[in-house]
Amino acid sequence: MRMAPSRLWPRVVVETTGGRRFSLTSDVFWEIPGLAGKRSRICDKFLQIAIPLAGERKAQRIMDRVLSLEEVESVGQFVRMISS
Repeated sequence: MRMAPSRLWPRVVVETTGGRRFSLTSDVFWEIPGLAGKRSRICDKFLQIAIPLAGERKAQRIMDRVLSLEEVESVGQFVRMISS
């Protein structure tokens, strides 16, 4: 279900030197994917960058540990986890 345009939605108006006006109003929040979709895209991007630098195994291990940060008691513990 899409909501009716709100005056709070972003609006862009462009006026050409010839006097023509173009405008667009967009519900930017409609475009935001759910958490699972965002997590998948972020993980894919991380691995694309990290694998050439750290190797596939280490990159995957770091990513797995980042995704479980809520279980880590301190930053020091996290640093030790990714350093091993």
